[in-house]
Amino acid sequence: MAIKKLGRRTFLKSASFAAAAAAATGGGVVIGPNGAWALALSKLDAATGKTLIRMARDLYPHDQFDDAPYAKVAEALDQAAAKDEALAKLLTDGAAALDKASGGSYLKAKEERRLATLVGMQTDPFFQKVRGTVVTTLYNDPDVWKKLGYEGSSAEQGGYISRGFDDIDWLPKQG
Repeated sequence: MAIKKLGRRTFLKSASFAAAAAAATGGGVVIGPNGAWALALSKLDAATGKTLIRMARDLYPHDQFDDAPYAKVAEALDQAAAKDEALAKLLTDGAAALDKASGGSYLKAKEERRLATLVGMQTDPFFQKVRGTVVTTLYNDPDVWKKLGYEGSSAEQGGYISRGFDDIDWLPKQG
């Protein structure tokens, strides 16, 4: 398969078309604060998408990540919601419940309030669905592995004994 390089103008036209298509089909568009990434949602609206991104970051915070890996979580949830109306309702209602429990806006609430809200909802099916999706989507992403320093599976390369068995540099030295 040949990889086609896109110029800036072509990329912007394509992104604009994708955003318009998502908006026309009832979904939403979320654009990263630095403009480096965009997320076109097919089932969920942009407000729900932003709330899911913030929730994913609050559940599993990593200062070295921007929101792009967390946006992949919202994308995975949106794709699943597009196939399951009950899940779409669970996610939409759950985001609304986060807003209500946070005093009006989960996104605008201070971190302490957001975390207290999440602790209060941790047995809720909405919370469990999002948490499970964060774990499988975030930590199965090779881009995340690189940022965390995980080299990936070693079985295909003979195991760790010859590939990084003793290269842990973050533990204090013994002796």
